[in-house]
Amino acid sequence: MRYHDQHVHTNFSSDSKEIMENYVKKAVELGLEYVAITDHADFMAGWTKKDELFSCPDYFAEIKRLQALYPQTKILAGIEMGYRKEYIDEINQLLGSNLFDLIILSIHEQADQDYFYKEPYEILGIETVVNNYFNQILEGLTTIKEYDILGHIDYCFRSLFRHFQQIFPLDPYLPILEKIFKKIIELDKSWEINTSVYETTKSTYYIEFLVKLYLSLGGKNIVVASDCHDVSRFLSSFSEIFQLLKTLGVKELCFYVNRKKTYYKLEN
Repeated sequence: MRYHDQHVHTNFSSDSKEIMENYVKKAVELGLEYVAITDHADFMAGWTKKDELFSCPDYFAEIKRLQALYPQTKILAGIEMGYRKEYIDEINQLLGSNLFDLIILSIHEQADQDYFYKEPYEILGIETVVNNYFNQILEGLTTIKEYDILGHIDYCFRSLFRHFQQIFPLDPYLPILEKIFKKIIELDKSWEINTSVYETTKSTYYIEFLVKLYLSLGGKNIVVASDCHDVSRFLSSFSEIFQLLKTLGVKELCFYVNRKKTYYKLEN
């Protein structure tokens, strides 16, 4: 089976201690053609209350160093860009630099609401916060110029399960989810199935609901990604998710190299 994990964090992200070389070694060991590194870039990140932006010169220097040591696997320089409407100009400037092989656009927070933590859901109410999140996604899809993949569309529901140990249904958000997927399809972007949501909830509910909706609207650009912050989760749960996707009628997935989308078939 051919695997492409396109959401991977190293110690260039403040929430990971894993060195980049460990992922490259693992990819070489598995005989992978590519390994993508997609570290966080967030202006005024909610979890630290400061800009979380890795040093591009150091980042690319490390990729260059490792590429010379491990030429058998191509190292892709990616980025997970956190969207904040207050920083649209700064985000567009960074992403317009043509430095990256792939760009994930993600939502982690809005103003002082960090969707990772319990407090916003308790103070404002779950439905209000989730609607804020989905509307922020739709806003980001239309205001950011350069990106390839929408990251963890079901991010809030991973947080909700962690805090309340409950699967919250997606049905109340069907209208905004349809708008999001229609916009992704219109712009020919991709969205990711984030295996960390599946592993946290121990449920395929969110994947099944979202994939069925997306396919019903005519979508075809799906990425599977682990969102790993240590090498033990690299490609985590891919085989199970691939089998599930085949039962849902997904025949191919996509990955990015040099900002260009490539499809690969789900094998039997």
